[in-house]
Amino acid sequence: MTKMISTPELAEIVTGLLVAPGATGELEEMDAHQAFVVEIARVVSEFCGGDIAGFRNDEGPGLVAVQWNDSLPDNGGVWAPYDLTGWDEDEVAEPMTEEAAAGRRADISKAVEATAGSINASLGTGLCDDGNDSDEPIFVNSYACPECGETWIDRWSCACDDDCPTCGARDISPQASEEVTDE
Repeated sequence: MTKMISTPELAEIVTGLLVAPGATGELEEMDAHQAFVVEIARVVSEFCGGDIAGFRNDEGPGLVAVQWNDSLPDNGGVWAPYDLTGWDEDEVAEPMTEEAAAGRRADISKAVEATAGSINASLGTGLCDDGNDSDEPIFVNSYACPECGETWIDRWSCACDDDCPTCGARDISPQASEEVTDE
């Protein structure tokens, strides 16, 4: 039998491997994790432009070096809203403002959260799901990461701790939790 993984689920797997490899039990060695990060960046650059020049990990999240090339759109494409000072002005025909970058990143985060929320709701499961039938309660939990400041909302079968989707900080308790009913 073949296991079918949706694209949001694949995104969850890849995100986990990128930012919290210890939580997945995979890529726990630095060399393996670094190689995975660089390969994922290369896949993005192959389809969206840019050249991957390397990886740096200095106490904190790793940094992928992305160089400008002619395959990128004038505005810098998918890389544009990140590290706004990384490319020279003569490389980027339409540099992104901080406000525009924050807006684009917020739009991406909202789209990802909405998709992840609908996947969790359709599956009716969560990390603290005990396998009960669909009559169990659903909680909408709001989280704020004390490490990086990221905020997110997720649906679970209980008011359980979660891991930060941005930096991988573990066991973050919900700031608020509301039981909801799906009708």
